[in-house]
Amino acid sequence: MKKLLILLAIITITTSCEDFFSATKEIDLGEFDGQVTVVGRLVNTDLETVEDLNTLSNLGVLVSRSRSVVDTSNFPLLKNADVRLTGSDGLDVSLNYNDQTGYYLPGEPSTGEFERIVVKENTTYLLVVDIPGEDRVEAKCETKTFGNIKNINVIKEDIKDNSSVLDRLQIEVDDPAGENFYYLSVLYEFPDGRGNSYYNTGYLYSVNSLFDDSPELFTDELFDGKNEVLEFWSERYLNGVNQQGESIQPDNVIVFVWSLSKEEYEFRRSVEANYNAQDNPFAEPSIVFSNIENGVGVFSMSRIERFVIPWE
Repeated sequence: MKKLLILLAIITITTSCEDFFSATKEIDLGEFDGQVTVVGRLVNTDLETVEDLNTLSNLGVLVSRSRSVVDTSNFPLLKNADVRLTGSDGLDVSLNYNDQTGYYLPGEPSTGEFERIVVKENTTYLLVVDIPGEDRVEAKCETKTFGNIKNINVIKEDIKDNSSVLDRLQIEVDDPAGENFYYLSVLYEFPDGRGNSYYNTGYLYSVNSLFDDSPELFTDELFDGKNEVLEFWSERYLNGVNQQGESIQPDNVIVFVWSLSKEEYEFRRSVEANYNAQDNPFAEPSIVFSNIENGVGVFSMSRIERFVIPWE
């Protein structure tokens, strides 16, 4: 107790009460400024049609600034960047800002001149973002050898109940040697009765133990370098009946097979883990994958193949 009283006396003598309780420390808020955020999860744009609206965001690059610790505004888009995509295959294309979408798109989208991009296997791609007065932001990604889809078969209504059915998808893939990454998505095309079409998503489930974790997103770890028939159930909900009282059937099943770069695979897995950890007090913290230098975000290149299977 005596030592404490002596210490308080020293503080009182050397520092006035006003200075002691109002002393401030200067902090450089520059270190808390928002970072440049780049999201460029690009795919090949040589597809004639893209029914899956989720892939539209994969046609361009989003450049923004993350919020700082003292900022409460929305993420501001950066519209004055110089964005360039190059590849070891000779690709060299500028991406220009489009006011309608907020994305940097290849070619001159304002004039309707959209440049098609073909994503090739065993290729290294570089995305460079130059913002006036700031350090260059860039990222690399490398594609692998793509698997070859030999055949897709649909066993209709493999399992059926009153509200939904499970169609069995059999996808024969000739997988090349080495680590490869895949993603699947399924759409059902229905007639709308007015000469147009609308689309419903098929929800995938595993048929065998190859894909216990995620049937949509997987590697070739268990069938590396083999010709394998992968089986999935695709759930679709019944869309009512026609005038004859029969269930309305789709015109086509559309299967999208993605060959992912490792960067895209890691990003999707990290997002999935982050989502699963929400509202779970026992889940381990999950950090979303980022491969952007001098910024945050993700850059990846993937190839999509589109297969249309008539329902008949």
